[in-house]
Amino acid sequence: MPRFAPSHTIQEILLLMPEAEELLTDYGLSCSNCAVGGTETLQEAMTLHRYSEETLELLLADLEDYADELHVPQPLCLTVTPAALTALSALQTEQDLPGAALLIEYIPDGTNAGSYALDFITDAHRYPHTRQQLLTIATTTESLPQVQGATLDSTDGEFTVTPAE
Repeated sequence: MPRFAPSHTIQEILLLMPEAEELLTDYGLSCSNCAVGGTETLQEAMTLHRYSEETLELLLADLEDYADELHVPQPLCLTVTPAALTALSALQTEQDLPGAALLIEYIPDGTNAGSYALDFITDAHRYPHTRQQLLTIATTTESLPQVQGATLDSTDGEFTVTPAE
C-alpha cells in the first residue's frame, strides 16, 4: 500500500514525513513559503505549477523511496462510522482536547480476540495514522496488523473496533 497519493494535501505529506519538504522543493513546490500554505492536494499543486501526470508519478515514486529510506510507517486504513466520529468529537470537547488524535492500541489476551484500548494523544505524527474529517486516528506499529482495515463504531457511548475479515 503506498503512503502517498495525489489526493493527499501537502500538509498531510509533511506531517507524515517532514523531511519531504526538500524533495518537494526540488520539484519546484516550495510549499512552506507558499501563500496557499500547503492546503492544496499534491494533484492540485502539480496542476497549478503545470507539471505533467508523468512528473506527478515520478514525485510519488520519489516520495515512496524516501519514506522507505527513513522507515516511515505505512498509513493507517480504518473505517470510522458517523456515529463514532460524532461520539469522538463530543468526547474531545468534553475532555477539552481540541485537535488531539485518537490512538487505538490492540491488547493481546492470549486468544485470537484480544481487546482494544483508545486514548487521546497529541503526537500522532509518530504513529501510522489517518484523518477522518477533522479527527486524526493513529495506532502503534505493533498494533497496525490488528487495526489495519478495521471499523470503529460507537453505540450508546461505547466504542467497538471490529477487525477486518
